[in-house]
Amino acid sequence: MTNQLRSDGDTLELEDGRVLRLRVTADDWTLDDEDPTVMGRVGWWTKDERPDWCDGSAEILDRERGQCLWWMPPASAKGDEFERRNVRSQVREILAYGYSTYTLEVCEGRDAYGQLIVRDSESIGGVAPLWDGSDVDDLVDNLRLNLNVETSLVGHDTDGTAWMTVRAYVEVEVMAEDSEDALMFARLAMPDYDVDSFTYEVIRR
Repeated sequence: MTNQLRSDGDTLELEDGRVLRLRVTADDWTLDDEDPTVMGRVGWWTKDERPDWCDGSAEILDRERGQCLWWMPPASAKGDEFERRNVRSQVREILAYGYSTYTLEVCEGRDAYGQLIVRDSESIGGVAPLWDGSDVDDLVDNLRLNLNVETSLVGHDTDGTAWMTVRAYVEVEVMAEDSEDALMFARLAMPDYDVDSFTYEVIRR
């Protein structure tokens, strides 16, 4: 999967002239809003002893000005050290960087100041820090699908080789004798996409 929309302000021009723009902003969602069965429970405590809402699996993540930041892992991580490390790492990242809101805007035209005019948008909030570009790609692609933004599929037949590109999102190369075979292989290569619903053009050289 290829995607040029990964950071705040990234834009991508569509074939019809419209522009997709990604906005990434801070979200006021906190760990207190999370399901405790997923991330566990986190809280500051001024007393020396363990908080009454913690059990023996709880641990201190930070200390500051006479307070301790306690974390009690979710039940699923209490008996699994590998899971415990993973969840602890996620909790630390959220505490350090917070949550974000991802908004995909569909823009068309510019105003008198030369700024893009937003015609439609789709957002998702409460997103934990994402470090893998493919995770951002999947999130943005879901926003795109919710906006019903059409994607163009372009196919080429050249000397017995047919390849297709789902422009700006998915790129796949297939070997085929003709465009019908190319479509069949594209369906197999992209099971998560309704290839037959794409608008495409076969270019012969």
